[in-house]
Amino acid sequence: MTNNKDADSESPAFEDCFADLMALDLEGHQSKSQRLFAACCRCVEWDLDETKSLRCLGKYNHRRSFGLMLDDDSVRRRLRDAEAKVQRGGRLPAQPLALLPIADLVANHPELRRPVIHGLLRAGETMNVIASPEVGKSWLVTDLKGEQRGISAQLLSCTSPNSGATHG
Repeated sequence: MTNNKDADSESPAFEDCFADLMALDLEGHQSKSQRLFAACCRCVEWDLDETKSLRCLGKYNHRRSFGLMLDDDSVRRRLRDAEAKVQRGGRLPAQPLALLPIADLVANHPELRRPVIHGLLRAGETMNVIASPEVGKSWLVTDLKGEQRGISAQLLSCTSPNSGATHG
């Protein structure tokens, strides 16, 4: 395999991938080929290019042997198999959200969405009504909908045909 000497300065992704490999229980895999495949998957997930992958796998193999006679071509084939199985770059940390000045936010969105329940909920938003069972969550939502349609909440409080109880 490619030279296992540590490069003077590796990328953070290389170091994170190598640490991830060292933390994996690859000895638990049934076959040596499966261990190599699992390690190749990690290299793809950390978005290492072929050269860095070969170097990272060589460094791992130097510390904890795969138990295989490895040549660059066989490792490249396993890297291609891994690319078909896992998402490239899937383990990289998400990019931080960019800060947006409030003036830009207001300029980009000059109007509020239409209210669904005035003062409480707008179009495109989600509202959760959470409470213990049988305390009137459904009636509350029905009343709120009625208020939005101009129907008095009093009219929506009706007598249940089964119990004769008034809900409201």
